[in-house]
Amino acid sequence: MKHNKWLILGGIFILALLVRFYAFRESVYFGFDQARDAYISQAIFLKRDLRFMGPPVSGDTGLFHGPLFWYILGPIYLLLQGDPALVSGVFRILNALGVFLVYGISGSLFGPFVGYIAALFYAVSYEQSQYSLYVGNPALGVLSIMLIFLGAVLIYKNSKYTKWSPLLILGGAAFSMQMNLMFVYTFAIVATLLFILRTKIGKIAVKFWLWGIALTGLLLSTFLLVEMKYNFRSFRLASTMLKAGYGVMDATASKYALFLNKEIAMYRDNVLATNNQTAVTALALFISVWVLYQAIKNKNFQILAVWLFGWIFLMILGGHTAYYTNAGLGTAVIIAVAILIEKIKNINKYLAIIYCGLIIWGNLSMIRAQSPKSLIQEMITQQSMKLADEYRMIDEMYSIAGGRGFTVRMTGVPYNIQTVWSYLFHQYGLLKYGYLPFWEVGNVLAFPGVMPVPKSGSTCLRFLGREPMHGLPQVLVDNDRGLEKKFSIIVEKKSFGSFLLETRLSIDIDCHDNRP
Repeated sequence: MKHNKWLILGGIFILALLVRFYAFRESVYFGFDQARDAYISQAIFLKRDLRFMGPPVSGDTGLFHGPLFWYILGPIYLLLQGDPALVSGVFRILNALGVFLVYGISGSLFGPFVGYIAALFYAVSYEQSQYSLYVGNPALGVLSIMLIFLGAVLIYKNSKYTKWSPLLILGGAAFSMQMNLMFVYTFAIVATLLFILRTKIGKIAVKFWLWGIALTGLLLSTFLLVEMKYNFRSFRLASTMLKAGYGVMDATASKYALFLNKEIAMYRDNVLATNNQTAVTALALFISVWVLYQAIKNKNFQILAVWLFGWIFLMILGGHTAYYTNAGLGTAVIIAVAILIEKIKNINKYLAIIYCGLIIWGNLSMIRAQSPKSLIQEMITQQSMKLADEYRMIDEMYSIAGGRGFTVRMTGVPYNIQTVWSYLFHQYGLLKYGYLPFWEVGNVLAFPGVMPVPKSGSTCLRFLGREPMHGLPQVLVDNDRGLEKKFSIIVEKKSFGSFLLETRLSIDIDCHDNRP
């Protein structure tokens, strides 16, 4: 039977990989955050440029995530020679490994059948497919939050591995907070789980709790060091935000409505795969009430309820609009639905098969439609920054240049920042074609990446590029086009996905074809 278990899980894992690698070439996203992280994470190891503060929290809050993500990402980039596509592949594999965690948790709480069904639903989950495409700090939170509940399950089941639970529970929460500061709410989840399991935690030796506390302190030490250096600035800023009562949201927005929308989104993106608000709301309401009712007398459902409604703790702290603040919580929805499938199977197995088929078909249909477009707008600032299109545009420039030097002006997000294209030209263009172009607008020193800049005169061949318009104001596009008209005339215009490239010739009679 044990052999069959691993055979089934192995098959589900392979399915998860196939789903996550569907349309692989077209689905790799590489925007500013990815380029910044690629530069900084490698510099930590190549230049000993140690970091104690991570990337800024979205929403212009003045707060920062932890830097641990960069310390994890750096070796991956270095091992894979800086290739963003290969790094994306690693993240897809890591996300797919969640199949085993989902089975371990749900199977222990509700039996093997629920474990298999939950693992299967996780494998084909539209939400999880999106997290697997996201090479960013919140994506790893999917796994670390599951570690918290794995630790809780070990305690609940009196497992022979229970002694390691403090490391999983406390370390999982601390790791999550390092990945995304908003995951600080996972400590409230931990506190609630420990309260539920209070009669069992006393059986764990004190030294293991001390190890868990030590691991937590180690993981969170970067926050403390930074706060000590800057006179606890972030603590004071966070306190001010909490007193305001609405976090990074608009003062008129309702955090309660946001909580409901977050819950509904998890059911939409993991189960029904439909934008029918009525149907999704009805399912969310039914499962929520049912789980809470079961939790009155059943401790395993109490653990599931904490997971299912975990975002309520962030709501209490003020809420956050970012899609990925509920990373890892959608797994609870998957498990709850798997339990219902088992209940239906006990009544009519054919009906259970039909429901499973509909859930799988719905999620796969959404994945088939979205993966070639890469990440959804809710996850990133600028949609359609597909690595494949970026490579195509670079290939086009070098192909037209035919070995000659050329100049590039690029309108993108952030405006006039070289980071994305500096990384791409160095990692791809330089390696493939042997030289770099001139970067018209110069380098902004506060941002990673350095490109050659014109010293005198202009190359005869020039290109005006424009990134996807999502998040890019038209006024900036018009401004750059107006500036470029002073230097060149347009010869050809060509689109690469949502990118636009204009081939232009300099109006300077003394132009040159020199390379940098």
